[in-house]
Amino acid sequence: MGCSRGTSSLEGFAARRRGARHMTTDWRVDDVGQSEELARRVTRCSAFSLAIAAAALSAVYASKTNHTLQGWVAAAGAALVFGGSSLPAKHPAAVAAGTLEFQLWVTVGNAGLNILLLLLLHVPVRWSPWGAAGAAILTGTQLLAWPAIQVLGAAVGPGVWCGIGMITAFLWGVIVFGERPALSYIPRGGRRAEPATDIRCAW
Repeated sequence: MGCSRGTSSLEGFAARRRGARHMTTDWRVDDVGQSEELARRVTRCSAFSLAIAAAALSAVYASKTNHTLQGWVAAAGAALVFGGSSLPAKHPAAVAAGTLEFQLWVTVGNAGLNILLLLLLHVPVRWSPWGAAGAAILTGTQLLAWPAIQVLGAAVGPGVWCGIGMITAFLWGVIVFGERPALSYIPRGGRRAEPATDIRCAW
């Protein structure tokens, strides 16, 4: 009787181990499947965002003869493209690479696209220390952004820093630079108000 109970206990223990091993295997299979599905989804959405960016850049270039229209087209394009700019950070390969390595390749992509546009549009290249300073600030922003996207998600992360960032930018402009925001491009009394400064897109 005692031997029978001991055998039953051993068989029960072995069965529980087999069940636990089976559950672990199922969990790993499900985890791999979810990771692959996420990778496919990020790839499709990133390709779609690139297509929007190409269309927006083409529209900005096509409207270069009308600088007011070009400004509005550029603003609309930036709003559409910006929403998808954080999506590659959700790819499992980006998460595995880590923030610094992923940022390195983001910088390479930025430089590559800029060089391509400079060559296609025959724009002369001149050194700009302020451009380098802006890139350094932007890199700092992106280094903070990627972990936020990976942890909080593409819906919450950008929503937090963009919402607060707009207020920060507004305060910089009003307090530091003395700007007085107004709808300068909206017709008032049948006459369109001109902007205080004439800043035109280089292309």
